Amino acid sequence: MDAFGLFPSPLGVEVLKYNESIDFTKIQWVELNGKEIGQNFIDKSKVSKNYKILKKYPLLNKKIHTAISDYIHNILCLNRDFQIVSSWMTKTEVGCESDFHTHSNCWFAACFYFDCGSPIRFKRQKESFIDSEVTSYNVYNSHTWDITPEKNLLVIFPSHLEHKIAKNEGDAPRYSLAINILPKGNFGKGDSEFYWPSF
Repeated sequence: MDAFGLFPSPLGVEVLKYNESIDFTKIQWVELNGKEIGQNFIDKSKVSKNYKILKKYPLLNKKIHTAISDYIHNILCLNRDFQIVSSWMTKTEVGCESDFHTHSNCWFAACFYFDCGSPIRFKRQKESFIDSEVTSYNVYNSHTWDITPEKNLLVIFPSHLEHKIAKNEGDAPRYSLAINILPKGNFGKGDSEFYWPSF
């Protein structure tokens, strides 16, 4: 039998050519609250105070813009201009993680990875299977799906997809750049038309 994904969630992945180094020790970090799981206290990842941090790295900014444009215009085939409205760094220490979350009030989100590290884990939004034993996991039957970072990997996805930073079980902090994307200019038709200003 043949099978195909009906209305699948489009994840864009691309390894960018980027060789500039970033001094993460010069970034001001904000602590996120931890939580108790059983008898263990799990610390959360940290985020940069600067939520427009991509403006400090023009070459990386340009490469990410080019990749997002390819995703929107050539993969999704949407005739729509876009803008990056926020960008921030994340630092996940050894033993730390984040909660599942979405990026509300956005169109698409993206993550850029500076090196290898713990996966970004996506979660199925609605369970459609009766509790059954799975003989082989795939994109049709999995409840979660991990993408393991590699150097210069960019992942773009619809902002409503639940995701988290999986627990860092490595021996060094995991750094990434998170991005929120909105349309730009006129959007929608008729009584749903809206003009998105530049942010």
